[in-house]
Amino acid sequence: MLVPIRCEDEPRSFPLLTLLIVSACVAAVALELGETWGYQPQQLMAHPEASAPKVVTSAFAHAGWMHLGCNMLFLFAMGRAVESRLGFVRFSLLYVGGMFAAAFTQAWAEPTASFTVVGASGAVAAVIGAYGSINPRGAVRAVHPIWPLWILTGIAPRLPVWFVVAGFFVANLLGAMGFQGLGEANIAFWSHLGGLLGGIVLGAVFSCGLVQPEERAEV
Repeated sequence: MLVPIRCEDEPRSFPLLTLLIVSACVAAVALELGETWGYQPQQLMAHPEASAPKVVTSAFAHAGWMHLGCNMLFLFAMGRAVESRLGFVRFSLLYVGGMFAAAFTQAWAEPTASFTVVGASGAVAAVIGAYGSINPRGAVRAVHPIWPLWILTGIAPRLPVWFVVAGFFVANLLGAMGFQGLGEANIAFWSHLGGLLGGIVLGAVFSCGLVQPEERAEV
């Protein structure tokens, strides 16, 4: 999977909400809240209103520091640019909307599952999808897993944002389908897919009327 490092159009304003989210997630892991803040797909399907608070808190709790680090790397890499484009309020709505799109997609895919879901990855996936809608001709610096090509491309080449979004979608779709055992990796792939697609839609809605940045991808 591609790992984004930063968007080429750097933020024009201080990314307050992005940093607040990162800080809250770090605090939740430090306090070892873990599964106490997570939701269960089965309960979400049976009692959506009662489970709604757990959907929100689950996006701040993580299974450990490694889990947290991966999600926050993605968020910090792309969240700053998205927040800069949308502003505090619309970015807040995008992030919360991504939480619920991710959670309900996971619950729809596995309605009888009793395991607990934690992590910001669904909401972060919404941020990734939203950036594709906001700046479809933009570019992202991302590390790719084909290390022999690093000699030719460098470790973090400049890639079109649509390529990064498509790569994220395909990787998670294969995982959701259990490709090569990925479905047994204890990862909520359906949550990622729901968040991504929700972010694409919300990003398109919230970016209506915004002036496109001058940054363009080189392909």
